[in-house]
Amino acid sequence: MFSLPDLRVLEVAAVVIEEGSMSAAGLRLGITQSAVSQAMKRAEAHIGASFVRRDRRPLGPTEAGQALLTHMREITLRVGRAVEEMRAAAARPEREDLRLGMIDTFASTVDHCWSAASWRVQSRFA
Repeated sequence: MFSLPDLRVLEVAAVVIEEGSMSAAGLRLGITQSAVSQAMKRAEAHIGASFVRRDRRPLGPTEAGQALLTHMREITLRVGRAVEEMRAAAARPEREDLRLGMIDTFASTVDHCWSAASWRVQSRFA
């Protein structure tokens, strides 16, 4: 069965590609070079491909690494938009229905007034 990789290790790999160095990536991410190296190994093992050419400095992306970088940028933008949308939704008041129970004779008396008031309340909070 297909399992999703840890997005954090893919993010680390993308930063390594952007920085061209595991040490620089570690500084940018606030983690050690050793932790960066381990994350790279886990990401590459999970995908089954090398993301950087290790035979030159700065490290250059392989074709798989370039694909990773492109997709991680898109994922980062989408996650950012999703977080903004969730925060905006949380800031809006939730709509709640108010149900009133009344006897038929009273309901028929206030029905025309209630319909107009109900419309104003729904318009205000919708």
